[in-house]
Amino acid sequence: MNWPLNNSLSNHSDSEKVPTKASAALNNSFGEVVASLTAFGVVPHRWVLPLVVFFSLLAVGVGELSAQEGYEVHGLNFEGNITLADRQLQDQISTRATSGFRRSILGKDAFLFSQEILKSDLRRIERLYQQEGFLDVRAEAANLEINHKNQSIKISIGIIENAPILINDIRLSIIASPEHPAQVDNIDLSSVQGSLKAKTGERFRDSLLYQDQEALVRMFEDRGYPYTRAEMNLSVDPQLQQVDIGWQIEPGPRCHFGDITVVGLAHASENLIRKRLTFSSGDRYSRSDLEESQRRIYGLSIFHVVSLKAQLGSEQSSVVPLKISVDEAPRLSSRIGVGYGREEKFRIYSDFRLFGFIGGARQLNLYLKHSDLEPYHVRLKLRQPAFLTSYTNLELSPFLLRQREPAFDQVRYGGHVSLLHQLTAHLRGSATYLFERVDLDTTSLAESTFDAGRLEDLYQKSSIMFGLTFDDSQPIFSPDRGMYMAGAFTVSGLGLGSDYHYTRLLLDVRRYQQLLGLTLAARVKAGGIKSTDEPEFIPVEDRFYAGGSASVRGWARAELGPRDSKGTPVGGNTLFESSLEARIPIYGLVSGVLFYDFGNVWDRSYSLHLNDLRYSAGLGLRIKTPIGPIRFDIGWPVADTESSPQYHISVGEAF
Repeated sequence: MNWPLNNSLSNHSDSEKVPTKASAALNNSFGEVVASLTAFGVVPHRWVLPLVVFFSLLAVGVGELSAQEGYEVHGLNFEGNITLADRQLQDQISTRATSGFRRSILGKDAFLFSQEILKSDLRRIERLYQQEGFLDVRAEAANLEINHKNQSIKISIGIIENAPILINDIRLSIIASPEHPAQVDNIDLSSVQGSLKAKTGERFRDSLLYQDQEALVRMFEDRGYPYTRAEMNLSVDPQLQQVDIGWQIEPGPRCHFGDITVVGLAHASENLIRKRLTFSSGDRYSRSDLEESQRRIYGLSIFHVVSLKAQLGSEQSSVVPLKISVDEAPRLSSRIGVGYGREEKFRIYSDFRLFGFIGGARQLNLYLKHSDLEPYHVRLKLRQPAFLTSYTNLELSPFLLRQREPAFDQVRYGGHVSLLHQLTAHLRGSATYLFERVDLDTTSLAESTFDAGRLEDLYQKSSIMFGLTFDDSQPIFSPDRGMYMAGAFTVSGLGLGSDYHYTRLLLDVRRYQQLLGLTLAARVKAGGIKSTDEPEFIPVEDRFYAGGSASVRGWARAELGPRDSKGTPVGGNTLFESSLEARIPIYGLVSGVLFYDFGNVWDRSYSLHLNDLRYSAGLGLRIKTPIGPIRFDIGWPVADTESSPQYHISVGEAF
């Protein structure tokens, strides 16, 4: 429960806009002149008011500015802003500068100058600074560059930040009402104060107070106090440039969950939902329990909407009923997609889903795909949520797949059984058993593949893979913040007539960060394979290959690494790749990318040679769509005169 802050630093500041230094000086000068002329009888008294008005208007430039009303704004810049970036200030105001490119090439209408809008914008900038702790900030139209011939204007906004207000003291106190004496346990207010975002000695910021208010309320709600109110008072000393913050916390009664009702069910059973709750009627109230239970119910993937709402009454009863509202997804749904990529060529796929298969929350998926790399791919998947534990899902999936890669052409069929366990909100572990048979077209292979003496047209594999994935990157299709880390370890050759015995390790780490309006993205991918057979042999489909639209983009798919005398990729047992990207907004749904990739594949297991790394640099365009960005990339090999630039067309970011 959030309550509005009852004070704000901006309430202690002068809300009136002061004139610029130049206009103030002019006003003073003209005022003195008029007063002198009147005193000596040169100017009649009845003329005093008109003259004062005239000279005042002239002083603030109204006569000049009014002539520019409706002029196109061709330039806008900020001066003197140290704490806040230009982009932050621009986001706060209405006045915009329209560049020549957008006017002439994109056909965009120019923003027309308005003195009233500019005055309002200056007030907005000041209010923003006051929220950031700068009580005495001043924003002025420092310079106006006017072109009467083109009827255009360039504006320079000057900012005088002055010293900020610093936090001198923070105090917390608990207020107990006579009806509900405070019974707060396990809460040490001194330790709570240390966890607040606002710190003594640091600059005051409104946003930190709102975060602290939310944190204080949540802390008490998690301990059984859903009616908690946290209010803040400020005591500002303008002379010392400091502020004291006082938090008053009123917990209200300590509560327990009452009756739990479920509404909105059509096919799913109520018992299915109740099993996902982390609490029961009579348990102590906890906001975190409500949120965790909501995540568990969503994890069933059979509801569009899941809402857990505590029925808090005005009488503040110690028993809180709970209402769970759900909206079920359609039992049968389907998706069909068509696209084109440089590597896959024409691509079409369909995904059919049946919810509530054989009752409960089971899901049945049928996935069909055709592309140049996968002439046919059929996969049937049965998913059983909450298998053994509420956080564990069981998946059974038979498949039939034909792969046509630059290094091989084969048909694979088999199935896997997986246990997927959600360890935390962002961390997931998995264990998968895979059995498959491989029908290999040996005419598609490199010459050196036959040298191992172990190759067969038809062979089978029995493997188990352990995986761990952490992902808090957002948003889903084109992340601009957060991290992704994944590791997978495979052991192949576990009975059932498995023909090859080896271990395989693959690590993938990605980081996304916003900086100065850009998105910086980085990736490192590394892997190694080790055979336990004699002679050593790794199936071609499990070896590593590098190059392509999601790899080192200056080379074509699988072009890097060992090759035979005819140029056919052989694949390798060690992989290392890394990429750096700067993603730059251009206009609307369009953005640009500058990238630098490097990596390679080596034949020996866990043997990386930095001198053999291959490098590429390039640029690209992204067009945002609901299913991910359409991607155009051009990569140039660096210091490699024998390779030509590569262009890539696909859907989705490279990583």
